[in-house]
Parts: sequence; C-alpha cells; structure tokens
Amino acid sequence: MEDQKLKDYFKFDEGDLQANRNGDFSEKQKGEQSSQAGSTVRRRRRAAVIFFFLGIVLFLMGFLVFMGVGNLGQEGGLIICPGLAGGAFLLASIYIFRSSFSIQQNYQLKKAEGPINIIKAERTRTESGAGKNAVSLTERYFAYELHIGGISFDVSPDLADIMIQGDVYAVYYTEVNDDFSGRTWSAELLSKPK
Repeated sequence: MEDQKLKDYFKFDEGDLQANRNGDFSEKQKGEQSSQAGSTVRRRRRAAVIFFFLGIVLFLMGFLVFMGVGNLGQEGGLIICPGLAGGAFLLASIYIFRSSFSIQQNYQLKKAEGPINIIKAERTRTESGAGKNAVSLTERYFAYELHIGGISFDVSPDLADIMIQGDVYAVYYTEVNDDFSGRTWSAELLSKPK
C-alpha cells in the first residue's frame, strides 16, 4: 500500500521506476520532458513576438516625432528615447527568438540514496517596493524539505505520511536548469532501520 501512495505522490509507475533504476527515462517520462521543452519554446517565441511589436511601435514613434508628425514635441529626449527603446526591444526579440531554437533536452537523471529526513524549515522572503517611499517587507513562512544523501527537495507535508523518517530510500531526480524546473521522477524504499 505504501508503494502505491509513493507512486501516486510522485506520479510514476513500475515501468518508470525500472527505467530510472537503469539510469534512463521511461518513454512516458521522455514524453513529459518533450512537452515541457515544447512549452518553453512556445513561451519564448510568444515573448519574442511581443518584444518585436513593442520595438516596432516605439521605433515608429521615435521616427514620427523626429519627422515632426503629431503633437509629441520636438525635445531631444522625446526623439531619442522611443527610437533607442524600440531598437533595444527589437534586438531583445531577435535574441529571445534565436534562443528558442537552442532549447535541448539536457536532462541528466541523478540518484540520491540514504536515510530520509523530512523537516519543516523556516524561510524568509523579502519584497521591496518601488519609488521614493519604498518599504521592504520581510515575510516568514514554512516549507517542508526532504533530505536524502546530501540533497534536499521541497515537498508537501503529505509526504511525511508516506515516507518514514530514517527509512532508506533511493530518489531519482533531475536538477533545475534553464529550460526545466527540475523534478523527482520516482522513488523507492530500499530498507527500514533495524
């Protein structure tokens, strides 16, 4: 029963676990990675299109001001700023669009093994406002962490009902990289303490 709870929590099946034990991803896991990479490509391309249109609009505004069209004034700042900002947006759009072609699936499956420890860790988050009278707010909150083999993972408190402190587990995971937020792919109980 505990095995099924573990599988449900991390969303894997026996085929996924077997592939992970062999140092590889299952076909289902490869499909999830491909979907994630596709989502990243689409997000970057949408951002490139937005930056491109903003760049064109700002560049045209600068050009129209320079040509004296409209009531935007003839001050130097009004002529230069939109044109330069437009150029910067156009260059950014080209960079973002080109980077969408270089996204690759460079997920390296790793394994952490050892007795587990699930802790409730206190963390702080600081948010600072903008402007002259900005105030920084520091917020304290709690997060649950799974510690195993020198590695820690953020988890929900529900995991403490499935994995027992001190039991020896193997966890198969990928680390965070530019294109992927990292993930625990599967886990298995190796032994209980005597």
